[in-house]
Order: sequence, then structure tokens, then C-alpha cells
Amino acid sequence: MASVQQGAGLSMDQLLVSLRSNPQPQIRLAAMNSLLREVRAAASLAKFDPHGQGQSQQTQTTEILRSLRACLTDAGKEIRANAFRILRHVASAEGVYAVRRSMTLGIDIFIVRALSRDNRFDLEREQAIKLVRAFLEIEGAVKLLSTGLVRVLVALAENPEDKLRIVALETICEIAIWNVELVAECGGIRVIVGSLCEVFGRTAVGNVVVSTVVYLMDSESTRKYLRPEVELEAVISCLTDPSTSPDRMKSCTQIISMFLRTWTGIVYLSMNGKRSFRAMIDCLQLPNDVCRASVLEMLFGVLGINVGGSPPIDVRISSFENDGLLVGEREPRRNKLYHYQYVLLIVFMDVGLLEALSQIVQSENKEVAALATVLASEIQKLSSTLPSRYASNVQSLSSLFGMASNFSNEANRHFATEAFTHIDSFYEKETTIPFSDVKEVIGGQIEDAQFKLTVAEAEKIFTKDSSKWNWDFIHEFLQILLNNSRRADDVLKNTKILKRLLSFYKPIGSGFVNAENVNLDVMTTTGLNLMKVLLSCNEGVKLLTESKFMIEVADEFSKLDQINGPLPPDALFSQNRVENNFSGLYFNFLAELSHSPSGVSILNRFKIFNMCYLITELHNREDLIKAMISAMDFSKEGHERVILGKLTTCSEKEIRNFSTNFVGNLLLLSNDESMTRWCVEVLVTQIYDPNKDVRIKAKTFLEAACELPGVVEAILDQNPVFYLDAHTSGIFMRFLRFPKGFEFLESNFYVENELEQWFQFGIFNYVTRIELILDELCSRAVDASTVSTSIFPLHFYGELAKTEQGVAYLAESSHFDVFSSIIRENDQSSTDKLICLKACLWAVAHIGSSSTGITFLRKSKIIAEIVRIASSSKVLSLRGLLGLSTEGIELLQSHGWDIFPSTKPFPIALPYDMANLIDMDPWDFQVVWPSVKNNGLSFGRLDQIEQDIVKNIGTLSNHIVAKQASKQLAKLRQDQAQYFTKVSLYVCVMKMMAQMHFRLTVRRFIHDLFDKVVFDEVVFDEWLAVQ
Repeated sequence: MASVQQGAGLSMDQLLVSLRSNPQPQIRLAAMNSLLREVRAAASLAKFDPHGQGQSQQTQTTEILRSLRACLTDAGKEIRANAFRILRHVASAEGVYAVRRSMTLGIDIFIVRALSRDNRFDLEREQAIKLVRAFLEIEGAVKLLSTGLVRVLVALAENPEDKLRIVALETICEIAIWNVELVAECGGIRVIVGSLCEVFGRTAVGNVVVSTVVYLMDSESTRKYLRPEVELEAVISCLTDPSTSPDRMKSCTQIISMFLRTWTGIVYLSMNGKRSFRAMIDCLQLPNDVCRASVLEMLFGVLGINVGGSPPIDVRISSFENDGLLVGEREPRRNKLYHYQYVLLIVFMDVGLLEALSQIVQSENKEVAALATVLASEIQKLSSTLPSRYASNVQSLSSLFGMASNFSNEANRHFATEAFTHIDSFYEKETTIPFSDVKEVIGGQIEDAQFKLTVAEAEKIFTKDSSKWNWDFIHEFLQILLNNSRRADDVLKNTKILKRLLSFYKPIGSGFVNAENVNLDVMTTTGLNLMKVLLSCNEGVKLLTESKFMIEVADEFSKLDQINGPLPPDALFSQNRVENNFSGLYFNFLAELSHSPSGVSILNRFKIFNMCYLITELHNREDLIKAMISAMDFSKEGHERVILGKLTTCSEKEIRNFSTNFVGNLLLLSNDESMTRWCVEVLVTQIYDPNKDVRIKAKTFLEAACELPGVVEAILDQNPVFYLDAHTSGIFMRFLRFPKGFEFLESNFYVENELEQWFQFGIFNYVTRIELILDELCSRAVDASTVSTSIFPLHFYGELAKTEQGVAYLAESSHFDVFSSIIRENDQSSTDKLICLKACLWAVAHIGSSSTGITFLRKSKIIAEIVRIASSSKVLSLRGLLGLSTEGIELLQSHGWDIFPSTKPFPIALPYDMANLIDMDPWDFQVVWPSVKNNGLSFGRLDQIEQDIVKNIGTLSNHIVAKQASKQLAKLRQDQAQYFTKVSLYVCVMKMMAQMHFRLTVRRFIHDLFDKVVFDEVVFDEWLAVQ
């Protein structure tokens, strides 16, 4: 550590002396606070060098650690807690050197001692666990952790009553990712797997545990520490246990569901002839309705089937951006889980799902029978996209048909017939026109005599007391007039019905703005329909032109002009009435007029557009501006677009932000070329806005809209000057899909720079991002509300290969040859090489996802090697997904893969023999035994009494004979109390505790035996060196 400034009037040496030798707590605490300030100051000035420290710096760091170790021996828990806190800051600043020295100096013993204490020492325990968490954030530090430290975490994690249990479990999971052998040696794998069902009610930690188990199962080098056909099977066995509570049953099915959403989980559960899948189906045949319902709901989830009108758990998200629409889109998106569903559907069919469902429909529990019937119906619909050898089995439903045709068993025949009726109803619903739609279509086609009766009824309804009006009848009456303008003319000429209704909507003294306890949606819809009816005939246009409705609305608008004085508080467009009444809806009524030439003439006559321009100047009336803009129609050239364009460049940041957001949403929903180009023009202007938030919003909308037809071309026509950042990289990548865009980017040196960046770093970062997103998608089965709608990011190589110019540029770089070479080597021997292989597979897959890029795969003949990896890789996450584009799928047919033609335009390919994809042989379980090679050296220096103490402490690890050992230790503590103050014996005991498993209660008992231990620094260091 570099030299630091003095703090609190003391030099660094004086501070360290105070920490070591001053017995007064207040002086020690003051010195610790001063030291903490110095540590933080040095860290902020980058005076800590965790990678390459000088000898003097390391010496000073060691002295600080020794001084803080002395504080950890203090009798005051506050001082010990502060020492752990400062150690955390020192470790964060000094890096791996501080962790290594901490282990050498035995600070891990004090961490173990603190974590073994009870809840009276929560402050100290919290700071100790934070220190361990800080170690994990330092690169390379996990390899330095002691077994004693991990074993105490295991003891905490397996104690359901301890407050730190969840934190300890998460910490063990993180350690297992980086150093699985250490966790296995300390018994941590057993705790991780055993906690699957018990912590799943806690969504966050449940996801961590499942993700950890999936990670350990994935690679050959890590799954050897898991017992094959035991770990997850224990979870499945909970379903068959009659004593399992409904909540635990639900947790079990949620866990299984998460595993079924990963290739690793599918392959693992398929071992030994899909035995685990068969066990799940067997659960459906148990006489346990709770178990049946839980498993059925799980099947609905993993197959992405909607139940009861709620959205399916599986959200369709595109694996390649060009396979679907973006956020807020008008069509469902595709994602990788879509492939998983086909694999799962085929596997479940192979193990007898349909036969089990046929049996469940006979259940006396109507809810379970209904679930089974709906699931069978949905599987039938899904099966229409399967190859014929699968679809024929599903469509026939032979067992169910056999029950329906068996007249000797009337009860079963009744259940089966009801099931078939329900299945048929699914197909009928798809082609049935809702009655409400039919009613609106034929509403204007009633006979004249019936129409006269309707008019007479309307005249009775439209009394002066609007509170007695029948709004449902009024809505139907207007529907009739909307479908026949001639009848609307007749009603206007011969009755006062529509005049009275229009009078109801007047701004002054009307029933609309003062109405209470009304259905606002119905009254608003009725008002809009009234405007449509009036504009559909000459008499209606005349009424609008001459009525007080437009005159009063225009008068209320004129009050907004500051020339006419302050706005009265009771004015229609006062802020209070806009926010609390229905005043803002008048903009909707006026917007309806702008849809026809006659209506526009009326608006011009009363100078409504002039008033709208005036409102854009009222920057203090954001409420009025939002109400006006939200109601306007921007589908055509006119005043509306000019008004919105003016707002996007006004001086108020909030209004510019709102306007930009509004234009962006218009662009995403646009189906009109003119509208699209205008929105793009406005948003391109906004990327130069002085406010950063507005610029980011404009770029975000442009990037999202690049998937829509004509958007990229419209952006390029504006010849924008983009600065490359996180919000423009997606736009630039989409430019690569078009020859004009490629030329634009190449002229600005983007292609050259980005190609080099992706080759060096981008392809590896992409793997990390993809796996994080896949893990997030997997967690949707747990709590969909906590998961964002992340989409799979664009891949530079995939976008580059979508034009002839890009293909030529890629060929010239020879990057594809490098990727192919790495794939052919198929080196999975280390984590780094595995990531490199994944990066190359993703790059090649994206390149081959387009009709132009597929030529690289054809020429290189790399597809055979990819198929081999996908079918037989020892790393399970590399298996499976091939064929996400039409071009790539066609190459797979010659390699024994099936194309699902019914899934076009996004066809799916899977192996003809699914065993080639999901079968895996069980592996040999590797037990990691603790090393005890040093124990003999230390135990040989102990006398007989010390050896008896150590022997009895060792016996405490066996709960069968622990009671007798605890009595012996209590007697020894009473008779030979001086032995329990010797730090040499305590270090030997801690060494043994690092080699053996002790429950948390036993650990507390042992530490209580040594609560009077005297930490002589010289003896402590000597025995640490021996150990």
C-alpha cells in the first residue's frame, strides 16, 4: 500500500499500535474509524494495486491485517464487527493479495468463530458474512478459501432456523460455480440439492439454486460431483409421497418445470429410457388429486399452453430479431423455448401422456378431469405441426376412442364422449363469429316497420331528465343509424332525438361534464358514435354547424387565450376540470370530426385548429397538451402532424419527452408508409435534442421500429449523423441488412471497426448475454412478473451476412474459416475453450440464418460437425437447437433430421431419432474426501488430555454417540479449564473442524467451550505454521 495521510492526528504506525495494544474500547474504535478513512481514501486515489504491489506496500498491508486480527480477539462484539467491516474494505482495495494473507494469518478462523455464534451477535455475524461475500467478488479469491470457511457456510445453510441461512446458501452456490471441488469436499453439493424444494418459496434464492444445479449438471467436469439419477429424482419422489403438502407439491412441480426449460434438464431427465419422465406421467395415475392437478398445471406451463384465459408462462420471444416483431408488436414472437416445447411434447407422448390423460378424464374430480380434457385438446392442436408418425398417434386418441365406443361401461363411455365433445368445441370456437359482432353487422338491416317502433321507443327514452336514459338502448340505436345514413337523415328531420343527445354533450350546463356514478366508457363511446352519425348525413353536418355544441366548445377554447384575461376556475379546460372531470374527452369528440372533410370544415369554421396551436404555447398546461395529443389522428397530413412536430421541438423538456414517446409509439403501430416516414423524420430530428433522455428515447424507438417495413430505408433517407453508443449499435446493425445501409456504414468506417471489435471481444460477450437471457427465461416458470421482456440481441456477423456486400466483406476477412476451424477442433477441455466454442457456434449459426449467409455453411460443409456436437456433446447446453431459419433447416435433412413443415414460415428441425439428441449414459459419481495429511504433525505435539479433548470433539460429528462425548467434554472443561484457554489446542480443533462435518448447534457448543481462549499472537502464528 502506498503511503497515506495521517488521520485523527496519528500516523499509520500509531494507528496500528492503538489497534493492537490499547485496551480502551473507545480509543480502539476511534483508531479503527481513522484507519477506515485512510483505506477508503487510498482506494479512491487508486493507491491500492491488487495486481502488482511493491514489497513495502505488501508489508504494510500485512501489518494492517495483523492489527485487525488483534481486534478480532477483543471481548467487545462492536469492535469485532468493525474489524470485519474494515477487513472488507481492505480486501476490496488490495485484491487477491489481501485474501491470500488473510487465510495465511488465520483470519478465516475468526470468521468461522463469528458465524458460529448465535443471534445475540447478529451485527458481528452480518459483517463476517459480508467479508466472505467481498472475497467472492475478487478475481481468483475463491480458489484461496479454506475448507473451514466453506464448512461453516454449509452448517449455516442446512440450519432452517438461522437468519443467515439464505445468504449462506447463495454464497455456497456462487463458490460452487468457481470451485466445485471445494464445495463437494465440504458437503456443500448435498446442501444445494437438498434445498431445492425447501427454499423455492423464496423466488430469488430458488432461481439461484436451480441455476447452480443446472450449471453443475451441464459439464462433464462438474456433474461428476452429482449423484446420477438421485438428485432430481428426489424432487420427483415428493410428488408420490402422500404426506407431501400442497405447497410443497407446487414447489416440486415448479422446480421440475424450470429444469424442463433447459436442454441440460431435458437430457438429464431422459437418462435410462426417460425414467424420470415416466415417473412424472405415473404421478398422473395416482389416486391423489392434488398431485394430478399439480403435474397437469406443470405440463400446461412447460408446453406453453394457455389455461383459463391467462397468458401462458412461456412468453414467445424471438431468438433472431428478424424472426418476429418487437415489444408491443401485433403478432406473437418466436423464441427458443418454442423448440423446447416440441421436444417435450414428443418425449411426453413417447412415455404415455395421452394414455394417462385418457384415464384421468374418468376421474370423479371434475376439476382434474377438466384439466386433462383441455390438455388433450391443446395437444391435439399442437400435434398438427408434428411429423405424421407423431401426429397420427395424437389425432387418433385410440385409448379415449376405445372408451367412447365401449357400451359395456356406460360411465367411462360418458366421460370419453364428454371429452371428445370438449375437443370438438375448440375447433368450433376458432371459426365461430361472436354474436356481438354479428349483432353490430346486421343492426342497420332491420325492417322499416321495426325501425319505426325503435324510433318511437327512442322518443320515449330521450326525456329531459338524462339520468333516466337507457344507455345500452342508445348505443344500439346509434349502431342502427351508423349502418344507414338515410335513416339518420330521417331521424334528424322528423324527431329531436339526436338534437337532445347532442345537447347532452354541450360543455355548458350539460349532463355529460357534470354526470356522476356513470359508466364513462359507455358515455364516451356513445358520444363518438354520435359524431360519426351526424357526419354521415347532410342534416347531421348542418346540426353540428348550427348547434350550440360547437359554439360553446369554441368559446371555451377562446378562454385559453391570455389576451382574454386569466382562465376562470370553472372554465371547461381549467386544470382542475381536465384532471378531475371529463373535460379532456372533448378533444376526442373533436378528433372524430377531423376524420371527414365535412368535420374538418366545421373545425376550421370555429377556428379549433388555431386554438390547438395556441395550446402548444401553454407550457404550464402539460395536462391539456397530453389530452389534446392523445386524442388527435395523425394518419394523414394536416394540422395534427404540424402541432405534434412543434411540440417535439418546444423549450420544455417534459413536453419534448412526452411528444417523442408519443411519436415513437405511433411509429411502432403504424401500417401506413406515409405515417411511418413522417414518424421517422421526427425521431431522427430528436436524436439531436439537447436533452440526453430525449435522445436516448428517440434512438430506442428507432431501433425497435427497424424491424418494421420501410423504417430503415426512411432513416437512411434522412442521412442521419449518429454517434456510436449503446443506443445506436442496434440501429447500425439493422442498417447492415440493406445495401444502402452497408454503404453508409462502410463509408463511416463502422464495418471495419465493428468487425474487429466483434472478432476480439463481441462474440464472447454475446455468449454471456445469451446465457443470462436464457437463465432469465428459465426463471419465468417461477415468477413471470419479476422478469423483464428481454429479447435476444442482434449478432453482428448475422446481420453482416444479409447482403451480398456483407458476404463479400466477411469472406475477405476469413473470420468464418477461423470459426469453422475451432468448431472442428471441438475442444471442450476448459471453461475458456468452451466459451470460445460456443461463441463460434453462435457466430456460424447467425451467419447461416440468412439466404445469403447460408452459402458459407454449404461451401465449408461445417453442418455435419455442428450436428455431431448438437447430438453428442458432453456439455449438455451445446445440444439441441439447430434450424432457426428456412435455409439452415434444409441442410439438416441429409443428416437425419426431420423438418416440421407445418411450422412455416419458421420451420423447426429435430433429429429423426430423438435418442440421438437427448440420451446420455450415467456417469461415475466422484466422492471428494478431505485431506488429513497434516493432522499427524499437530496431534503428535499434544499431551494426553489434549488428545482426549480433540478425540471427543471429533466424536461430536457423529450424532449417535455425540451425547456421551458432550458429557465428557463438559467434565473436562470443569476439571481441566486451563486447557480450553490454550490457543494451540484451539487451532488444532479448528483444523479438525475444517476436515469434518459438524452441525451448527455442535459448532456453537465447541466454540462455547473455548470462549476463554487466550490468543497469544506468537503461539497462534506458530501453530498456524504447523497446521
